Parts: sequence; C-alpha cells; structure tokens
Amino acid sequence: MKVTCQQISGWIADYLNSRSSQNVLNRQLSDKLIHRLQCDRKDKETGENISQRWLKHIKENISAFDDCHDFQSIMGKVKKYAKDFYGIGELTIYDTATCIGCPKGIFPNEVHLHAGTRIGARAIGITGRTATKAEFVKICKAFDQLTPIQIEDFLCIYKSCLQGDYNKYMKIKANCCSMPHTITPKGCK
Repeated sequence: MKVTCQQISGWIADYLNSRSSQNVLNRQLSDKLIHRLQCDRKDKETGENISQRWLKHIKENISAFDDCHDFQSIMGKVKKYAKDFYGIGELTIYDTATCIGCPKGIFPNEVHLHAGTRIGARAIGITGRTATKAEFVKICKAFDQLTPIQIEDFLCIYKSCLQGDYNKYMKIKANCCSMPHTITPKGCK
C-alpha cells in the first residue's frame, strides 16, 4: 500500500515535535554510541566487544579528524579505519562520522541510505546509497522542513509506516518511552 504525502507530512510533524529530531543534531562521540550501535558481538579471537574496541580506537585517533572540514572527508577517514575492524558496517561508519562531525558543526549534505533508512527510502521510491534532500522534497514538500541528517533519522524510525504498516506507527507512539532511537513525546524520560 502506497503512503500519501499527507501521511508523510503528519509523521514529519510528529517527528519534529519529538526529542529525536533535535537529539540527532547533537550527536557526540561517547559511550552512548555503543548503546546506539546495539552491537554485542565479540571478536572471535580476542573475545573483546567489537563496538567498545571500535569506539576506543576512534577516540585514540580523534586528532586525525582535525583537518576534516566537510562530512565526506570525515566519512572517508572513518571508512579507512573501519577496514581494520571485522563487524563494522555502513551504519556504524555513518553514525561514527556524524558523532565526530556534529560537535564541529559538520553535517551530511546528502541523505545516506543504509540499513533501515534504505528500507524507508525504497518504500517511497528512492534508491541508491545516497540521495539529495531535493529528491525527497519532490516526493513530499514536508521533507523540506528537515535537514539531511534528520531525514536519515526519520526514514529509520518511520520505515514501517512508509511501507504501509500503520499498526507499527501506533506501536511506536504507544511504546516510545522505552524504545531506543525513536520519537519521545513530552513526559518520557
């Protein structure tokens, strides 16, 4: 079932009224990144948690990003570091790059489509690894209210809704206080 622009506009309004829409703009490189990655996989040889080892490695090499002045250069360096780590995929690379860039005021200038975001984007007819904000605005003008990093977050949170699973939307609204990386209405802690 295809969703309408009116439905997307409603979901974007909900998203903009949530803490998630602002939190995504304030990402930082911290232990919260490990929780966000939700990766409890262990390295087969050392038994070490992959996410914790990744975060430690990035923190130890954070000065290597001092000369990065745009998001693409940050992503490029993060990808380079990720080649040495089994289990670090495109979502972790993107999240790490945003956590390094956001405190510097460096944000993606296009929407990166990975994991859940790719599912949400495909549901409304956008394919590929990246897309411009203009591509989303062509589909529904309400996307113009969001930055590319917020569109990425929105697509991930609302992917089931965009696929036509409206029951999932009601569950998101009902359970949002306990769900990580999703909308959080007033009153949730």
